[in-house]
Amino acid sequence: MEQFDIINELRTYATEQGWKFIYALDDFEANEVIMQDLGLNEHVLVAGFNYTPTIKNRRITSINYSGLMSLGRKFDADGQAAMLDETQEQKHDRRLKELVQMLSVCIAEMGCRGNMTADSGLIQPDPDKFDENIDFATANTVSFIQ
Repeated sequence: MEQFDIINELRTYATEQGWKFIYALDDFEANEVIMQDLGLNEHVLVAGFNYTPTIKNRRITSINYSGLMSLGRKFDADGQAAMLDETQEQKHDRRLKELVQMLSVCIAEMGCRGNMTADSGLIQPDPDKFDENIDFATANTVSFIQ
């Protein structure tokens, strides 16, 4: 992977998975972009990163990309839309468990793709996000070191 190109790598990965991709550094920006409805079997990956290069003798020796990644889905496999009146257990069974698993795999695969060290920290269920009430799995402290 080219230095400082984590967003392009994530966008490419999302496209290969058939997911929509949104680069956003905060929820407000993501909400503005995500107002488009997600259809059946569609996922959206939202990501934003900060960059911390390590410089030795005027050369960049490593880059730490730190930020957040969220993977969301509006509908479950049976076509049930995420709704505010679902219980947390229903959300878990219908979408959240799968989203946590898929986001974990995404983080691991991105580490391998970019020949980076990956660390996700906490991945949490994040139901009913944005105006569209999309269910997400969110890793708030993702770190890749290139």
